[in-house]
Amino acid sequence: MFQKTVHQAYIDKQSLTRGGAALSALATLFMGAVLCIIHWHSRHDINILIWFAFLFALVITRWAMTHQQALKRVTFMDILVGLLWVVVVLICFPASPQGLQIFFALVIMGAGLSSALFGHRVLPAALGVIGFAMPLTALLFVRAGSDRQIFLALIIVAGWISALGLAWHLHKAFLSRIDLQFEKTALLQRVESHVEELEALRKMEKISRQIAEDANAAKSRFLAHASHDLRQPLHAIGLLLATIPGKGQNKQTAHILGRVKQSLDVLSDLFDSLLDVALLDTGQVDVNISVFSVGDILEQIVQDFASSAKQNRVQLSAVHSSLFVRSDPVIVRRIVQNLVSNAIAHSHNCRVVIGARRRGDTICLEVHDTGTGIALKDQNRIFDEFTKVATHKPKNALPGLGLGLAIVQRLTTIIDAKISLNSELGVGSVFRVENLPRVKEIDPIAPNISMTTNKHASISARIAIFDDDTEILKATENLVTKWGFQVDSYTGYDADTLRKPDIILCDYELMQSLNGIEVIAAIRETYCADIPAVLITGNNTKALIQQAKAAQLSVLFKPVKPAQLRSVLLTALSDEIL
Repeated sequence: MFQKTVHQAYIDKQSLTRGGAALSALATLFMGAVLCIIHWHSRHDINILIWFAFLFALVITRWAMTHQQALKRVTFMDILVGLLWVVVVLICFPASPQGLQIFFALVIMGAGLSSALFGHRVLPAALGVIGFAMPLTALLFVRAGSDRQIFLALIIVAGWISALGLAWHLHKAFLSRIDLQFEKTALLQRVESHVEELEALRKMEKISRQIAEDANAAKSRFLAHASHDLRQPLHAIGLLLATIPGKGQNKQTAHILGRVKQSLDVLSDLFDSLLDVALLDTGQVDVNISVFSVGDILEQIVQDFASSAKQNRVQLSAVHSSLFVRSDPVIVRRIVQNLVSNAIAHSHNCRVVIGARRRGDTICLEVHDTGTGIALKDQNRIFDEFTKVATHKPKNALPGLGLGLAIVQRLTTIIDAKISLNSELGVGSVFRVENLPRVKEIDPIAPNISMTTNKHASISARIAIFDDDTEILKATENLVTKWGFQVDSYTGYDADTLRKPDIILCDYELMQSLNGIEVIAAIRETYCADIPAVLITGNNTKALIQQAKAAQLSVLFKPVKPAQLRSVLLTALSDEIL
């Protein structure tokens, strides 16, 4: 209903255009003036002058009403103009000579045609002018009775019908044109409205994106500041537990300490997983592509998980591989570690086998287990965050957050790989990491790309430990001393008291003007030697990782497990020996 009302209002507005009203007024006045002049010269009838005065007044009034957009009044005035033509026919036509009557008929027909041409927009008004005077003139000719006059009457009737038909068709054409204009105008208005809406949405999107970026930055800053405070106590607990002597403990104490260590490991893993997801989602993980041996990674992972597999009575093994891949070795290793950890955690008295398959120009890493398998209904959501399926877990196993496979999904995405799963209940599962680029030939003079450690590296080297937390410093000193290191402990950098170390273990956050990276750089500059160094930090921001990489430092993120610390120290020393 509202649309119809708007449409009709639009038609009414277009019907009363000034141009059409002016032409109609001029045509009517011209016809009336010609009739008035001819009739006056013929009969000097004052009535024709009075008639023309009324006609002039009506036409001017109608034209003025057009400016006021008064459609009903304009229609009424046109009907009065039509009646005025009837009046002139009734008064002046019978008394005129036959020649003037013919001229009368021509003027009346001209007025009707001009009304059809210029007044068709307002059809009732046009019909008011056309509909009365012309048939009346034809009737008067018929009453005269002569054949000639009847013929003239027929011509007038034909003109009358033609004028009516012309007015009707022009009016229809006008309405069609108006409908198109209305639809065009409505379409343009909708387009403008949509453009305004899109512009508003674009502004809202820009604001929302800025808010999201600010929130992301705030979250990153929070993680950077809070992670150190959260990691520090876990790191201290781990070191202190590692320094507790195992001899002389009763069975109950040993069991409690074992459970505490297990709980701490699980808590550390959960904490790392949460931070990993946050870093991956905020795009703070760099991809560093290099060529590396798949076999070396698989062998190291078997060594890393040997103890965990033994505790869960899982036979863990790797199929030997001589393949080389071009990707990020740290990310690939983390992916396989998460898959192996997941397989061990959900297996008992089973086998877990890891290996690599060649697929054309790519390599597929596979992790097979003979565990309980994953139900088909759970396979579509297994890579979602916090998803834990109801599979068997070893006795006394602590619950996880269900983030391991979610991290795998994100890591495979950022190295353009693909993760897939085949699993059957009661048979086992196979996780595949596909689309890893294979390197066919290795340059024999290329630098060593093996990731294995030198098992013969000496651990009797002198190590300089820097940490402003005296409790952690003491616990770390006791731990590395047990491993055979000669230890020099420092709470801050002082060139005068420093002894030249074989390796440096330095915390990043120190209570002095220099941070850990700067302390290591100062020591290397003092002795003009590229001393191997390991940086420990709770800050895992992208900027810090890039700084450490530029300084050629190994980085450990708190909380650090003793076995992990020992492995990194040995690797750093073995690289120095090589």
